[in-house]
Amino acid sequence: MKLLYLFWVGILILGPVAQTQAQPPDASFREQLAKYKDDGQWNLVIIHSQEWTRREPQNALAWNELSLAYSHLNQNGQALDAAKRALQLANKEPVLWSNLGYVHLTLNEPNAALKAFEEAVRWDPKDARSYTEIGILHLRFERDREAQYAFDKALEANAEYSRALCGEGVVALRQKRVNDAKAYVRRLKPVDRECADSLEKQMALRTSTSDHLSHDFANGDPASPRAIAAWKRFSNNIDARCESGGAGWDCVNERMRLKSQFYELVASGKIKL
Repeated sequence: MKLLYLFWVGILILGPVAQTQAQPPDASFREQLAKYKDDGQWNLVIIHSQEWTRREPQNALAWNELSLAYSHLNQNGQALDAAKRALQLANKEPVLWSNLGYVHLTLNEPNAALKAFEEAVRWDPKDARSYTEIGILHLRFERDREAQYAFDKALEANAEYSRALCGEGVVALRQKRVNDAKAYVRRLKPVDRECADSLEKQMALRTSTSDHLSHDFANGDPASPRAIAAWKRFSNNIDARCESGGAGWDCVNERMRLKSQFYELVASGKIKL
């Protein structure tokens, strides 16, 4: 998540908010703020950003910088307050809505995060990253059709965006579109080997497991009571935990990893159904 925040910091400095709102007071101020971020001195970024908001309380970029700094130090309540203040000043800026979405994710508020990312793409229909976050959130709620639509939109904006490609592969695998999943694996190998390897492993495991069990857990269809109970015990009921909270893509990846292990154990006979 922190890597995502680092990315958005760079975008915000050069992006539309910086063009439409007042700039920091002088070049030395900007240089010092950038240095603190490069050095990972987020406590000093907070102090510097607070000074900026005092000098220019109507500057949305200043409040967003403060929100990002708070997020890096896991001061999520303050991050949320600053993000909301930024949007009060510039509520049509997609990058501000995206930052709000990430803050809600850290607070385990997936529904609020989804609404924020939807606002981001409302104001910027080519925002591949926000569309991808929307897709990931729909995956968490087992809404494959909505997830696929969001990943499709992300790839319309950026055809090589690896996280969206990975999401498409996950959806294809869950829908048992094996040839499509293989095609995404081929596209992913040069850019996201970890996701490609995970998808390949799941395809192999599902092939070696009974069609009934694969159908049960790949598509979210009703399974036998014994299979459901075994999966819940093995995963510590991760399906419910992903729906109520968690950390977005991390939750999706963890569920994929556990399902791979579960299929393997069933196929080897170590878990009896």
